[in-house]
Amino acid sequence: MEEARVRAVAATQSEIAGGRALLCVTGDGDGAGTTSEDLLREMAAMRNRGEISKDVALFSAVNPMLGAVEAERMARKRDAGCNGFVSQPSLLPGRFSAWQDACDRLGVIDDDVDLFLGVSMVRSVKSLEFWYRLTGIDLSLDAEAAALRDEYAHRQSTMSPEMFNDWTYERIELAAMHALSAPRVSGAHLMPVHASGYEYARRIAASLASFRV
Repeated sequence: MEEARVRAVAATQSEIAGGRALLCVTGDGDGAGTTSEDLLREMAAMRNRGEISKDVALFSAVNPMLGAVEAERMARKRDAGCNGFVSQPSLLPGRFSAWQDACDRLGVIDDDVDLFLGVSMVRSVKSLEFWYRLTGIDLSLDAEAAALRDEYAHRQSTMSPEMFNDWTYERIELAAMHALSAPRVSGAHLMPVHASGYEYARRIAASLASFRV
């Protein structure tokens, strides 16, 4: 941990001088036993020691598709010094509502924490299945997820490519508006992933430029 702290100090001094926030994540690889909560505690301690600016907010990732389990992890992250969250996309309304209810019950989202909800650029059945895997959704166990996948498959096979593109774009635009309209949300972040998604992301950003809750 000491070696990691030294590297982090060097990075903050040379690369993020004047920065306003740090996203503290461990990624999908081998974190050598270090959790995001460990990282948050260490960065909070560095902030308290003046090794990074006291104005720098500490953010962490959150996956709304994991429901109450994720809300409990958020509570632990807040105890570790987290000031805000950046989320994975909210693909399924049922799971998103369960997560929201758990957050409300535990009080993990309030005026002292920022929340930026993710919006993925789902443009095909393959893309939807990719996001399911990334967010831990098992199609064989989730009827809502299977129904949405089947709807994408049906529309992709029966619509012209142009009509299907329009349909998927409308779904993404509605998801972005939902993210910005959700209670206690500071903003949304668009998640293109593949090159083709950037076209949608640009259009969504332009269409939401004048959107106000």
